[in-house]
Amino acid sequence: MHFTTIAPLLLLATKQVAAHGLITRIHGANGVVMPGLTVVDGTPRDCPSGACGGQKDTAIIRDPEMGTSEASALGRTMSGPVDPKRVIVQFMGSSAQKRAHTRHFPQARQLANDAASIFTTAGGTVLNGAQDLADATPLGNVVKGAQSTVDTMTAGATGTKPGVMTPDGTVENGLQEYAGKGAAHGLPSVSGDGYITVIYHQVNQDGAGPLHADVDATSGGTDPKAFKPAKVVENIPGVAGASTTSTMDFEVKIQVPAGTKCTGVVDGIENVCIVRVRNSAISGPFGGSAAFTN
Repeated sequence: MHFTTIAPLLLLATKQVAAHGLITRIHGANGVVMPGLTVVDGTPRDCPSGACGGQKDTAIIRDPEMGTSEASALGRTMSGPVDPKRVIVQFMGSSAQKRAHTRHFPQARQLANDAASIFTTAGGTVLNGAQDLADATPLGNVVKGAQSTVDTMTAGATGTKPGVMTPDGTVENGLQEYAGKGAAHGLPSVSGDGYITVIYHQVNQDGAGPLHADVDATSGGTDPKAFKPAKVVENIPGVAGASTTSTMDFEVKIQVPAGTKCTGVVDGIENVCIVRVRNSAISGPFGGSAAFTN
């Protein structure tokens, strides 16, 4: 096969790479619950593959891409660069929605990451496709039960909390469910002792932990240089972004850096902080983001 034939195939493969873990919810100390900033309603949460649509709203977050036409400071999903306004504006209500707009950029990829993505995605497609088929049989619950057992054992060995298997038939509806809630109750808040809690949905094997977190208190998720490291005090199981787990939800607790004051503005909405989490998977990193205030 000539290179002129191989190159388009490699390009196609890299453009079909999808990420495998995201923040679905953030739970504020003030009782406010808000969807993560990559969430797309209608995404199935009970299946692991791109074929079933389960990877549609998870983010690839790579430092070299941030601030370019490829990705925002929050990474990119299959739909393009993550724009924090999309979710924040809908959550805060109709008056903010009228001001919202979304940019669209062409999709390119870094050579080193994408070389890894081609091979890991190809292998993952076969593995996840087989898992889709297994889940559809009477043995599906047996497979999931075995995964849950392995996850619990791994969590115990690594000092992390085990996750909760996503129930069959679960479909994302957070944008619709929480639309406008922020108009009356505001954004989720950090606790008095400086912690925030998010729910992280691991789609499949390379969406695992450990997760690393950063907090942006000033730019509303738009400036890569505004993010400062934050400590993940309750993490999820995994080694270098991999584990045997799929379609599982984990509670992740993050300590906001001391002295943080949320001054970011997102489309006229003030006092916004953004938290971003990601793993270290070689074909990623994969992760997500959420908004909060103090």
